[in-house]
Amino acid sequence: MANQWNIIPSANSMRASNPLRDIVEQLDMKSLPKDKKFISVAIGDPVAFPNFKTHPVITKAVTKANESVRRNAYMHTSGYKKARIALAKKYNELCLSGIDTKFKYSFEDVLITVGCVGAINLAFMTLLNPGDNILLPRPGFSYYRTVCEAYDFEPRFYNLLPDKNWAIDINHLESLIDDKTKAIFLNNPSNPCGNVLSKNNLLHVIDLAEKYKLPIIADEIYGEMVFAGNKFYSVTTLCAEYNMRVPVLMLSGMAKYWLVPGWKVGWMCIHDPFNLLKQARIGLNHLATLAISPASIIQVALPEIIENTPVSFHNSIVNRLTEQASLFYEGVREIAQLAALKPQAAMYTMVKINLDEFHPASGITDCVSFANKLLKDQALLVLPGVIFGMPNYFRVVLCPPANVIKEITSRLAEFCRKYARDSSYRPSAKL
Repeated sequence: MANQWNIIPSANSMRASNPLRDIVEQLDMKSLPKDKKFISVAIGDPVAFPNFKTHPVITKAVTKANESVRRNAYMHTSGYKKARIALAKKYNELCLSGIDTKFKYSFEDVLITVGCVGAINLAFMTLLNPGDNILLPRPGFSYYRTVCEAYDFEPRFYNLLPDKNWAIDINHLESLIDDKTKAIFLNNPSNPCGNVLSKNNLLHVIDLAEKYKLPIIADEIYGEMVFAGNKFYSVTTLCAEYNMRVPVLMLSGMAKYWLVPGWKVGWMCIHDPFNLLKQARIGLNHLATLAISPASIIQVALPEIIENTPVSFHNSIVNRLTEQASLFYEGVREIAQLAALKPQAAMYTMVKINLDEFHPASGITDCVSFANKLLKDQALLVLPGVIFGMPNYFRVVLCPPANVIKEITSRLAEFCRKYARDSSYRPSAKL
């Protein structure tokens, strides 16, 4: 019998860590300049900016659902059936129309989760045991690593190549596979890179998945947010078109395409025409009983939201992001200390910091010191690339309106001029 209290956290909880929080806590938010308005392009929340507003059809559907007899009821652990039917129809039209395939999504292939992150968690927990590994993109969304650490899965990071528009390094990817590898994870379009993977690049990945008998988990939440002149290929579409024996767990959600990130509604669509996930589906259903589903009222509203939200609303989001992305790219491309690729999709871009172009006395030695000094000097908050596994880069969210984007690039230019290698900067200069 214990004589004193000794409550200790579980090993799982202590392994879980959020690199975003760890790095941001190193930034000094208390010493901002008084002559500049604080601007954050750190968090990917589009509705935090005045130029992105949720369409009334979406909010009115929830109001209508509030009158439904189902609004307060428990939902099936895999989600409300009518919502799953609506999602199956949506992705049959989006991914499988015009393709000679007998497989079509049914509601039984769809699980509704608490946000896309809930679908990520469910996929990982279904396919991996402690000690198993999963192949993840680098740079990549930090949550993938957080899930792995919490459950003692080994994250193995394959390189995305910045000099090839962030294409997957296929040789490096293959070199990471061993008998403990349980899945290949793709994020396309990419957070944080804002790129779209080419058809050829994706087909090489699918070939490897078939060769090594590995399922693909595809985070495609930005698949419908692709800028003009670029083309997105869903892994599901390619597997169906080329009759590949590779099962795909496609993950997505409402957050960005419908501008409701706070609603936390996501889903998983299972493409498995050869029934290779027969046993895994049992595990998925077991884990679904442990998960907390999204609020019933939102699930009841989902079919109407999917059916009735105007295409023009979605197009306006993409058009606005396209314009803002172009403005940002044009604003930074002439800054010698920075280098960026033109964004192709999603809401983000990664910017390279050319450290050799900064004055030796500036104190700018890596992406964290760059972000900290930028914050203190220009009241501009960016996320250091080390959060995403890419040191000496930083990520920018492209959601602010055009006038704010111009202000951001102006501040970046001013900052880089001030601390340039050939500047007259001295450490004693007042910040």
